[in-house]
Order: sequence, then structure tokens, then C-alpha cells
Amino acid sequence: MIWKRLGSVDPAELIDTRLQMHWAAQVVAAIGYTFAAPEPDWSHTSLLWSRKYQMLVGQIVGRRTRAGLNPETFELAVLHGEKTTSIPLNGISLDEAYEWLVSASAGIDADRPSTPLVRPNHEMPDHPVGSGAAFNTIARARHELANWFGNAHGVLQRTARQNQNASAVRCWPHHFDIATLIALDPGRPSEDARTIGSGLSPGDEGVREPYFYVTPWPYPDPASLPELPVGYWNTDGWVGAVLKGSVLVALDTANQQRDTVRHFFDTAIAAARRLVDRD
Repeated sequence: MIWKRLGSVDPAELIDTRLQMHWAAQVVAAIGYTFAAPEPDWSHTSLLWSRKYQMLVGQIVGRRTRAGLNPETFELAVLHGEKTTSIPLNGISLDEAYEWLVSASAGIDADRPSTPLVRPNHEMPDHPVGSGAAFNTIARARHELANWFGNAHGVLQRTARQNQNASAVRCWPHHFDIATLIALDPGRPSEDARTIGSGLSPGDEGVREPYFYVTPWPYPDPASLPELPVGYWNTDGWVGAVLKGSVLVALDTANQQRDTVRHFFDTAIAAARRLVDRD
């Protein structure tokens, strides 16, 4: 994979554009919510990173149709097979984005041509675009966030390949993180199964900058957590290993950043395995 060096924008300056992208991702997810066959883990609503299109794309439904969000250009797209139509989001409202999507994806399901588009209704972070304001993102912040997602996809693909029973790398519209889930007890009921989640959050209320994470489930006793060679353990609200973006951008080269993230995942996942095995 080609790692694009991070740090052209301070991680703390990404918050507003990141929040607007989070809201825009809901528009992409609406296609899956409405037309995809429901999955127990709600993966029918998830997004994937497309290296070909350099965008987050939703599920393929109907006549080879899916929606997408290009974080670099901040365009909402509808892909019909190899044909792509798009609209810039800056300057329009969330309602207008949904209206455009309805028009651009007309006839998506021949068996249900008049099915109304269902908007995701989970709790979202506060931002004026959620109350009708027009999108107004900053180009340099978009470029940096696109690099965060593209880099994370590549390193998480490596993580998924190295760990048996790891899921596809997906971006979840609720939290706007991109992650893979390692199932340690495949076939067991989900409420009893041990898992290790590994991913990237572009930031949230708890950590207001991009960060990589590894979360063992069930959560181990905080008193049992071992020292990590890279990153630290978060115990506020959830238990998991964290590598903050501000640590990465302080490194000199792209290769150092990539290798540090790989080392973080390798060592934190190994520690998480020992913790859930012990419990």
C-alpha cells in the first residue's frame, strides 16, 4: 500500500469538516437503509473505501447502483455500473442533498419503483448542517481527511488478512469510523462472543482528533491492562488501545507513520487477545 503522509493540517483543525462529512455520509448510507437486504449486524447500511474511486461508497443495490462520498472534492455521487453522476455538496443543505439523491437514483428498484428513501435516524453529533445550514467544508481539511481514510483502509486490510475470522473493512455511518472486527468465537451468539475491533475514528467527542484504536470485547478489567509499546489504554467510557493522530503527524516521514500504525495494531491486538483469553 502507498501511505500518504499525514500532517498537512493539524488534527485539531479537522473537526468542523469532519462533522460535515459525518452528516454527508448519512446520505450515502440511506441507499442501503432503504433498498439493501437487511443484515443482523447492520452491515447493509455500511460504507466501504473504494481505491478505484477514492471515495466512501455504499452498498450495491438494484441495477448495480450505489451512492458515494468523495471526501477530497466533497461531492455526493451515484454510481450506476461504470457511469457516475455527482453533485458538489458545498453550498447546498442536507435536505437538498437527499432530494438530489432521490432524483439521481430514480428507478433503483424495479420491483419497488416508488419506495421512499429512508434516512438514517441514529443519534448524530450537533452541527448546523443537521438543522438546515448549507455545507461549507475547507479544501485542505478535506484533503487531509481523505488521506486518513485511505491510509486507514490500507493498513486495516493488512490487519484483516493477518487475523483469522476478521470482517471486511467497513465504515459505519453511526460513528463514522472505519474498522474490521475479529471474531474470536465464530458461530457463538453475538451476546456471548469475544471480539476485537480495530479501526480508525476521524475524531469524536471523547478524542477530538483522528485516532486508531483496538477494542477487546468483553471489556477487560482496567486494572489488568498491560503496558503498550505504542499508544495508551483508554478507560473512560470504553476500554481499548488508542494511538492519537497528533503522535503520528509528529513523525518525520510517511514510512515512519505507516510502520508505527502497523506496530500499534500488531501489538495492541496481541495484547487484546491475551486479555480476552484470560477473562
